[in-house]
Amino acid sequence: MITSIGRCPPDAIMRFCSNAQSFRVSCFMLATFILGIVCSMLSFMLSMPI
Repeated sequence: MITSIGRCPPDAIMRFCSNAQSFRVSCFMLATFILGIVCSMLSFMLSMPI
């Protein structure tokens, strides 16, 4: 069970995302949003004096 989840084929994920266009767009926006938050938090922590 865990191994099947661990080695999930990327082509299946791409096929699922291509089937749902709106889902792919929302996934991309969510990933960009999370990356922006992480980057801003990292820069804020680095700019703070220890």
